[in-house]
Amino acid sequence: MPGHGNAAIKAMLARYNKLSAQGDKSGGEKYLLSEANDTSRYLSIQHFSDDAINPCIESTYNFVEHLVEAVVNIHNDTQPLTIFHFGGDEVAHGAWINSIACGKLVQRLGLDSSGGKIADELKDYFVQRVANITSNYSLGLAGWEDGLMDVNNVPYNRKLLRNTKVYGYAWNNIWEWGGGKRAYELANAGYQVQVFIFLSVSL
Repeated sequence: MPGHGNAAIKAMLARYNKLSAQGDKSGGEKYLLSEANDTSRYLSIQHFSDDAINPCIESTYNFVEHLVEAVVNIHNDTQPLTIFHFGGDEVAHGAWINSIACGKLVQRLGLDSSGGKIADELKDYFVQRVANITSNYSLGLAGWEDGLMDVNNVPYNRKLLRNTKVYGYAWNNIWEWGGGKRAYELANAGYQVQVFIFLSVSL
C-alpha cells in the first residue's frame, strides 16, 4: 500500500456496490479505497491504471485499521505479530493528481503540490497514518525502501513515525542503477535496514 492495491480497491468497490444495492450505502463506504470522482490518469509499472489506494479519504484508514487488527488477531494464538509490512513501493506517477479529496487535503495541510511533489507529500502522509495505526497495536513498521523516501531518495522524517522500530527493506540496491545509496541513507536517518540481493542465474 498505497501502490499495488488493485485487488483490494476492486474488492472494496464490489463490497460497496453490494451493500449499496441492499440499501446500506454508508456501510458500503466504510472501507472504500478509491474516490468515485478521481479522474487521475496513470499507468503503474505493472500496467494498471487503478492500483493506487487513495490516501486522502478516511475510509482508507478504516480499511488499514481493520486489516491490521485482523492480522494481529490471526497471530495471537500462534506467534504474536511484531512487525507489519505495508509495502509502499512503486506508486505510479500521476496518481491522485485529480482527486478532489486529495486537493482538499493538500490545501488543508499546506502541503507542497508544486513540480509534481503531490504524490511524494501524500505518500509521506500515508506512511505517517499507517505508522500511527500500527503503533497503536505495538507493532514495528516495515516497508520497501522507496516507500520510506521521496523521489530524490531522501528518507521521510523518522521522528514522525511513532513505531519503536521502522524497517526499510532495500531491494533496489544495484549501484549501477543509482539505488545503492538508499540503504545507507535510510540507516543514517534512523531506520533499521534489511538488504535484499537478487541474483540472476542462467543454467
